[in-house]
Amino acid sequence: MHSGWMKVLVTDVILIGLSALFFYYPKLLPIPNLDIISLVLALVAVALTIVGFGVTRLNGIADQNAG
Repeated sequence: MHSGWMKVLVTDVILIGLSALFFYYPKLLPIPNLDIISLVLALVAVALTIVGFGVTRLNGIADQNAG
């Protein structure tokens, strides 16, 4: 795996871990609508994965076309 993918995966694990923590233990922080915040964090993790895959694929295509 490339180091770029490792950074994306580590960030995904952190975001999904925070999302699960906020969803299953809402009494940790006295913030209203913590379930919605956890959903947004999970969606950001999915979007980050899609963008990371797209950038990696575009870099591979650019490398093939360069030489």
